Amino acid sequence: SFYYLKKFSSSDTYLVSFDVNKNYEKWEEKIKLDDLKVNYSLSNITLDINEKNDVLISGTCDYLSEKALKYPGYVQGELRGSFFMRVDNYSKEFVVNKISFFSKEFLNSFRTEKQIKRDEQAYIPDNYSITKILSKKDGGCILIAESFSISTFKSGSMLNFSDILIINISNAGNIIWQNRIRKWQVGTKSFYNSFSSLLRNMRYFSYSAGYSEKTLYILYNQSPENLGKSVEQEIDFCKSHKGVPVVTSIDLVT
Repeated sequence: SFYYLKKFSSSDTYLVSFDVNKNYEKWEEKIKLDDLKVNYSLSNITLDINEKNDVLISGTCDYLSEKALKYPGYVQGELRGSFFMRVDNYSKEFVVNKISFFSKEFLNSFRTEKQIKRDEQAYIPDNYSITKILSKKDGGCILIAESFSISTFKSGSMLNFSDILIINISNAGNIIWQNRIRKWQVGTKSFYNSFSSLLRNMRYFSYSAGYSEKTLYILYNQSPENLGKSVEQEIDFCKSHKGVPVVTSIDLVT
């Protein structure tokens, strides 16, 4: 059997399968949640197949203000949580279909030093993309998302590969815990820096992940100035090959 996601410009997404047990009969179903609140949307929809050949579908849940709905692409939404679905391989029944929201403590960890002093509420911008979904033996999954944005200026543009989010989801679709790795990798394209040079330096950007039964390993380049800083502190950017390699290990049990 094989599966894929069919996405439309209307933001609708369908799960499509051709089942070998049914003579490759085509089946498709729209990805939706009946209890999805007004002004909320599903994004970064990704799939994986677990050891039982069940289909895992997961992604993020975004909140869109009235301005964000009116001016899409100009006003950012807010990342509020994740969703999780598990589809039975044979019956195609959606066994689990659940939204889970981030804890208040986790959202507060995004407050900067300035926001803390001003007692301002923090939010997570919706510029994160799910880059990995890892199925777990218990039927749940781990989502890894990375922040990416492009800043423009008069003489060129700047690519920002920023923080990493790790979301541990149970087989019931609940968030067990969520974690955040601070980083800020920058590549520039300008009159003084060719596009080919930028592409060569992009090998130093983003991250790589390794996964064992109990531990998740994240490898990435970090600015030496950021080592030892707390989550709330402002961080310096890491420009291409001038960073140092860092491995962060996360205990998946605790």
